[in-house]
Amino acid sequence: GHTCASFSCAVVYYKMYPGKTGKAALILAVLIGLSRLYVGVHYPTDVLAGALVGWLSALCALWLVPCLEKRKTAV
Repeated sequence: GHTCASFSCAVVYYKMYPGKTGKAALILAVLIGLSRLYVGVHYPTDVLAGALVGWLSALCALWLVPCLEKRKTAV
């Protein structure tokens, strides 16, 4: 959950603010994932799967929001 949520937010930040803010968000997401491993509460595959799901959900949201905005203004 932590890794998934942090990666989904970080990818949105990275796409919207590709400069230092976006890169810092991605670095923070990676550090959150690594902290889950360090504490020993997740397996590496759990963290990788969470990162992948978070990344894909962010990309879907970034694609879906403009589509809904266009549909909203067309009506």
